[in-house]
Order: sequence, then C-alpha cells, then structure tokens
Amino acid sequence: MIEKCTKKRMLISVALLIGLSVAIVLLEHHLTQSSHHSSHFHANYSGNQTGTQCWLTEKITILDDCHPCTDFEKNSQSVGSCVATGYKEKIRCETSGDTTRSCERVLWLEERRFWTLEIVSLVLEGEKTLKLTCKKKKKMTNTLYIPVMDGSTSLSGVIAMFINSWSGNKTQLTLVNHSSDSLTIPIPTSLAAQGAKANPDFALLTTLPLLVVGESDTLSRLTVSGLAAVSRHLMKESDDPVVVKSLGFRGNCLQAPAECSLWTSFCEVQMVQSTVIFLTQQQKRDVVEIPPVLAKLEEHMKQPIRMHNVVKRCQKDRPQSADQLKQEEIQKLAGSLLEHCYVEGPDMTLADLLLFPCIFLLADRLLSELGVQLADYLPRVGAWLMRMKPAVSQAWNNTVGEKLLPDIGSLSIQPQPRVKIPRVKEISLYKKDTARRTGSVGNLSSEEIARVIDLLKRQKLMWLDGDNGARVTTELPEGLISHIDVAASSDFTANIDWASLPDPAHPQQGHVPGSRVDRKIQQLDGMATAVIDAVSEGDVVVDFCSGGGHLGIILAYLLPRCHVVMVDNKEESVRNARRRVAQLMLNNVTVIQSNLDYFRGRFDLGVALHACGVATDLARGPKKHLKRLAAPKSWMLDKLGGVFAPRPSTGPHKLRESLPLVVFLRNRLKYALNNSEVTKIVMQRLIKVDGKVRTDSNYPAGFMDVITIDKTGEFFRLVYDVKGRFAIHRITAEEAKYKLCKVRRVQVGPKGIPFITTHDGRTIRYPDPLVKVNDTIQLDIATNKIMDFIKFDSGNLCMITGGRNLGRVGTIINRERHPGSFDIVHVKDALGHLFATRLNNVFIIGKGSKAYISLPRDKGVKLSIAEERNKRLAAKAAA
Repeated sequence: MIEKCTKKRMLISVALLIGLSVAIVLLEHHLTQSSHHSSHFHANYSGNQTGTQCWLTEKITILDDCHPCTDFEKNSQSVGSCVATGYKEKIRCETSGDTTRSCERVLWLEERRFWTLEIVSLVLEGEKTLKLTCKKKKKMTNTLYIPVMDGSTSLSGVIAMFINSWSGNKTQLTLVNHSSDSLTIPIPTSLAAQGAKANPDFALLTTLPLLVVGESDTLSRLTVSGLAAVSRHLMKESDDPVVVKSLGFRGNCLQAPAECSLWTSFCEVQMVQSTVIFLTQQQKRDVVEIPPVLAKLEEHMKQPIRMHNVVKRCQKDRPQSADQLKQEEIQKLAGSLLEHCYVEGPDMTLADLLLFPCIFLLADRLLSELGVQLADYLPRVGAWLMRMKPAVSQAWNNTVGEKLLPDIGSLSIQPQPRVKIPRVKEISLYKKDTARRTGSVGNLSSEEIARVIDLLKRQKLMWLDGDNGARVTTELPEGLISHIDVAASSDFTANIDWASLPDPAHPQQGHVPGSRVDRKIQQLDGMATAVIDAVSEGDVVVDFCSGGGHLGIILAYLLPRCHVVMVDNKEESVRNARRRVAQLMLNNVTVIQSNLDYFRGRFDLGVALHACGVATDLARGPKKHLKRLAAPKSWMLDKLGGVFAPRPSTGPHKLRESLPLVVFLRNRLKYALNNSEVTKIVMQRLIKVDGKVRTDSNYPAGFMDVITIDKTGEFFRLVYDVKGRFAIHRITAEEAKYKLCKVRRVQVGPKGIPFITTHDGRTIRYPDPLVKVNDTIQLDIATNKIMDFIKFDSGNLCMITGGRNLGRVGTIINRERHPGSFDIVHVKDALGHLFATRLNNVFIIGKGSKAYISLPRDKGVKLSIAEERNKRLAAKAAA
C-alpha cells in the first residue's frame, strides 16, 4: 500500500512510524527502571545477603563490572545477588563499605539488540524510500500520438487533443508524420511546436491517434487506440474532480466498445465519419440537407433520460413535481421530468466532449457557408451546443486556435436556402431501448414468449400435451438438438508441464472458475502446442480477443524469442492481462486495447481462443505459416476422404470465392480421375472461361463466370445454391454469350476518360453515364461491350453472394443507410420470407421479377426446417 502513496505522504508515514517506535521504547525503558529494578534488588537482599542496600542512600563506586555468577553460587543460592539475574557486580558504598548487588546485563543486551534492529530498519526503510522515489522519477509518462501532415491533423486527432486540453494537458503530446486522404484541420503553430515529432514502430500497429500508457510496478505498458478508449484514459489522468465526474456513474461512460455498443459507435465512429463526409462534399446552395446524425441526436434528446438513480435525481431537482406523483408513477415518469440538458442526461459527460468538435464544425459550415442556423431546425441540438460553449471554449481555442461561432445576426446571406431534415426513427441511440427492438430481436415480453411457444407447437417443434395431460414426443429434425455441456476428457495427455508454470501464467490466476480449469487447460494446451510447432524464432504472434491473456501470456512465456501482441477491447480484461504480464516481467509482450478493426500491424501468426465477427477474419489472416489450408465449403470436397485440393492461381476472383478448373473437371464433372488428366485436358485448349482459352489447371473461375467446353458442346455458369456451394448450372448456347457483372467503382481516368471496374476485375471504358456503383451490367463476352444494365433499385431481383444468406434469391424491399457503418438491404424471396444482409453481398440479376439468367434447381429459395420436413413428408406420401 505504501508504494501507491505519493512521495510526500510516504516519507511522512515512515517518519511517523519510526518516531512512534522510539517513543514506545523510551516509555517502556522508563517504566522498567522505576519498577523492575527496585523489586528485584529488594528481593535479592531480603534473606541471606549480608549488609544493607547502601546504594539506595549512599554514593557508590563500581569496583567490578557486571559479570556472570558461578554455577555453585546459582545452585546453592549462597549469594543473594545471583538469584534474580545470574549476574552480579561489586560496588563500594561511601559509608557501608564493599558489597555486591544484582545487575541487569541481560536486559541491557536485549535493549541494545532492539536499538540495533531499529537502526537497521531505519536504514532499510530509507533505502527503500530512495529506490521508490527514483523509480517514480523513471516511470514512463503517458504519451498521446497524433497524426500530422503539413501542420494539419485529422478530425480524430483534433478531438483527442481537445480532450487532452480540457483534461488539463496531463499527457505528453507527440506528433507522428502520417499522410491522410480524408479531412485535415490545421492546428496552431504553438501546439505543433510543443509536441515532439517521432515515428515510433508501435504507431504502425493501430490507427492513429493512439495513447501509450506507461508501465508501473503492478501493470505493464499499454497501447490504446480508438477515440472513446483514448479519451477515457486521458481523463483518468486528471486530478480535477469535474473531469473525473465526466466519466459518469462509476466511470462507465463509453466504456463498452463500439462493436457491441450502439451509443459508443455513434459517438466514436458514425458522428466522425458523417462530419468528414459533410465537410468534404460540395453542398447545394438552394437545398441544404441536414446530416442524418444530427437528426438522430435530436430524436435521442427527445426521449426520456436513462441514467442511474434517475428517481433520486428527479426528487432532488424537481421536488414539487415528484411530490405530486405516486411512487409507481415516479418510476415511470422520472426520466421524462428531468431536462435533457446534455446528451446523456442532466450532467455533462465524455459523450458530450466527443460530440462537441463534430457538431461545432457542422454548425459552423451550415451557418457560415449555407446560412442555416442549426437551432432553428434542431432546437435541442442547438441549445445543447450553446450550453457547451462556455464550458469548453478555452480548451477548444487552445486546440484549433479559432473563435467560436459567430452570431446569426452578424450574417446576411441571400437567398435563404430550403432546408431538408432527414426522417429518422423516434428512438434513442441506446441499444436497450425497447422502441428499437423489433419482434425478432431483443428481450421478448411475456406475450411474445407465448406467441413463440404457440408457433413452435403448431410447427411440431416442441413437446405437445396429449388428451390425458401426458407429454407426447414428436420427431424433431436431425441435428436440431446438440449436446453443449461436454465433460473434460479423462484420457487427456498434456503437452505442456502446467505444474512448472509460474502462478501468473496459470489459468487459475486469470479468474477462471474452478469447475472450468481442467477444460480451460485442455483448450490452452492444444492451442499453444499448435502455435509452438508452427512458429520460428523472431515471429510475431497476435492473440486476438485475448481477454485476460490466457493464451497470449502462455505463448510469451514459452516462446521468449517470439513477440506476442495481445489485442482486446475490454478495459477490465486488458487490466488483468497487464497485471499478469508485469508479475512475470515479460519483455516480449505488447498489450493493445482497441477494437479489432483498428489493428494494422504485421504479424506471422494470428490466434484467437474465442473469436467471433471481425476477430475471425483478423485471426485467420493470409495463413502463410501453414502447410495445409482448409478448402472452402463451396468446393464440396469430401472431408473424410482426405482429398487434397490445389491452391487457385492468381486471378480476377478472391482465393476463397473461386473454383479452380481442376476441382471443376475432376470433382464436379468427373471428366478426369486425377490432376494429371486435368492438365492434359486443359493443355489441349478445350476449356474456355468467359470466351478465353485457359490452359492453367488451377485457374480460378468465380461467380457468374461462363465455362465452355466446345468439344462436348456444354456451357456452364457458376452460381451459388442456397447452401452456399458452387452450383454447376448448365445453360444454353444463347445464354452463354453474355454474363452479369457488378459495378464496384466508377471513376474518371487520365484525360477525363470515364471507366468502371466490375467484380471480376474488368475495366470498361466509356460506360453509360447512368451506370453507378452497385448496379449490374450485362456484358457481351465476345466483344466486351455493355449490352444492358440494371439499376440497384427497390423491386429488382437480386442474388446474395456472401454472409449467412449466401445463394438466396429475392426482391429488394428497401435499403437502410447507416453512415459510418454498413448499409443494410432487406430482401423478400418468392415464398415471402424476409431477410436482410449487407449491401456488399447483394448482386442484382434482373429487372422486376424477370431474371436475366436462368437459376439453379431450387431457384434461390431457402426453406426452413419445418418446410423441408413437410416437403419430405409430402414426397413420401405421394410415393
């Protein structure tokens, strides 16, 4: 505990402890001399000791110093002065003459030993204090790294510097030369000169800005990326109670990462990206469209406040209104009675500070260039902005060196433009808002649960009650029920000596419950063994979703010559990992707290113990270290037969979204028995892909490619079936003359020549000006000319080329735009089933309900489990 105190308090505490010990010893010595001595001396001379106790009344001279009595004198007790202590000294009284008395040599020796121990302790404490003081001086300070280019920085960099300035500039500022294609904002010359310029290697690990938190005695060094996480650490360094209070109740404001928190994603990602888009795009003068993020924030501030102890706060701020309501009504109306002064409630928090720079710049652009007063159209956002100005004006001016917004009365812009406010849902930006939840998402109410149970009973997917009340079992589809709780294997043989590992490296130190330790050890043993066999000296291993560092710390301990990078976005888990790394004193570990999509570092091997979503893609990586790769599911290869599939050659399609010709001819058409026969076929120039002869047996054919075999007169088009596999779909010779291509980019090249690029890597010059991104063109294979094109509009037919709905065909219902995130497209298939997917996964294949290509056997309609069962039962009954 003393190491956590400041230097001044630590020195005062040590001095008080030493002074207290000395005072106690002196008091004890005084009491001992006044009582213990006299009682012993009187007792010694009460019997067989001749003479009187002359030393009590006369002056004495010591003739012989204190020395031990002989064994005879002790046993016979012939000399009374030897009875008490076993020591005696010879003295001469001024009148009575010579005599002996007991002496306290033993007590004096103990007292001397005590003083020796006290002096040694004092010296050791002083040495320890000096070491701690020097260590505190050598402790690395936190450093904020900001990207700069020609005296300007990104919007994220401005926000980070603004938070640091508002928090009191407790963190050292370092500028990193980093080019940026997006919006850049000039920073003051004084601020640019103040920050030291550097290009550290760890700045390439994650996106900028980033914060490096210095190591301490109990925690290792940490790299933090992401606006919300960086801002939280900056504000924690402040001693100002106002700054600390801005982190919200228990310091949890924006603690959840953007990947799982809608509110954090809005403040950290969506608002920043929308601001950059609005400020960089050319705006129309006659019609001004308010950015959708501002409209969302306006609706958010209309909703009741959601905060901790909202009832108590309501009773404090609005006592008159609260006293007139019953207790049940206060529980429901407390959030509505409080005024939404700031974005999270009545108090300013970190969320307000993150949003202020973006909204300030948006309002400045609307007012100064377009003549639109934000408060006239979004009154709550306008009032919030005016309320924030006095609180942050000094920090904002120190960051950008500009004045605050001018008054509307000082502007005279004519003509007045027409303002268009986008329509958004009247809900808050919190994920737990019940108004945000649809019927299939979120926590179900009791009525919804009852409806779900009734639906399961009607579909015979649940136990039914018989006539007499007994349970009647029904035949469930195969694979519907799986065993989840599997006990640990009893015949497990560990490859790692877990007993020899130090305590901080063991899973038990990572807060793993006792019931799960055995299975966790088995899991880690298998993963660590595979990694140890795959890496070599000097490799960089990244542990994605590292959590408390179970796998990463073990790898770093067992592989001291490899560097381990642990990435996680949970603050508490990262703190536990830092503590364990510091206890082990590992120098080959880098701990990063950030969202996984912010990671930009190079690595040789990626591992993920519990990866999901983005972590799966990052952990896989290119897999250059492995000798064997799992073939894609779409190739339909036998898992148990041990069939080896070749790696596709470089081509127009992605590695895992293509089908090599050897698999097509050998495994799907059965025209060859082995790779050698496939090579002989293609070398005879018998196989054409999109009208061109291909002699590479590993050439990657992809989605919508047309494969022609002239010798047999066969034509095939590669499309997906509803199970996500490549369907070898036979087509006619007429249909084989063209293919459909999705437009990826529309650009203008040198000399003003327009061109488009498609999903299969084609570049087509001088397209129709109406062709836009995500549209589909009908391409003549022989001439490479555009025959027709299909717009990406609602009502058109599409096929899904990625995600969970891969291979499904349906009609586009509508498109949800999410600035700063993925746009969502809602699709309805031929049976009326509704599903949604990302915009990148949608491939337009027809106008209206008319498809430009023929579809495989299932027509892109995916049946549910119950529909497949009914179909099989109907087929069995008909037979």
